[in-house]
Amino acid sequence: METVKGKPVFEHQGYLYIVSKESGQKVIWCCRNYRHGQCHGRLHTINGQVVQTVGDHNHEPSDSAGEVIKARTKMSDASKQTGRTTHDIVADGVSKLSDHAISSLPNLQNLKRTVQRIRQRNQNPLPLPTSRDTIVIDPQYTKTARNRTFLQFDSGPIDRRILIFSTKKQLKILGKAHSIYLDGTFSVVPELYFQLYTIHATYLNHIVPVVYVLLP
Repeated sequence: METVKGKPVFEHQGYLYIVSKESGQKVIWCCRNYRHGQCHGRLHTINGQVVQTVGDHNHEPSDSAGEVIKARTKMSDASKQTGRTTHDIVADGVSKLSDHAISSLPNLQNLKRTVQRIRQRNQNPLPLPTSRDTIVIDPQYTKTARNRTFLQFDSGPIDRRILIFSTKKQLKILGKAHSIYLDGTFSVVPELYFQLYTIHATYLNHIVPVVYVLLP
């Protein structure tokens, strides 16, 4: 399941959780009400299986909350993958919801607008730039699929524009590495750039890429 913004959601015993930390196959989830409701319920999973619950929730579980998330995820997927009408997508998405779940949804017009926005964004990608100084990077493409910052540096709209990509975790690996390896490739690179320069580091007895730099 996903939030409206595409972030992963995990449901367990009537409570909804969002990602707090990740380490390999292990994920630590915090209650969805953590920020606004100060709920300290947490959950640990490995490969999608619950292995530990931590802390107590300060609110009651709600089966309808999970229903709503599943319905919105279903509508989002349908808007991206099918040619069905907006009305049919919304009608199908809410058809099996309980009365309590339906009462907590936005109104019909709001749901239809959301489906239309998702479909438009998915079917009409940004136009290709003609030069490096005209590149416009939509904020959603500066992050990973798990909403982690990926674009770490952008020298700005100039012809000699440089873009550097990495994550906070990858930078930590780089900072702690005893050995690093540098490489440049000219064959696998976007048309407007000349070289993809990469930095690799040793991590858990492996050599992994940690920084990607597009050079003009």
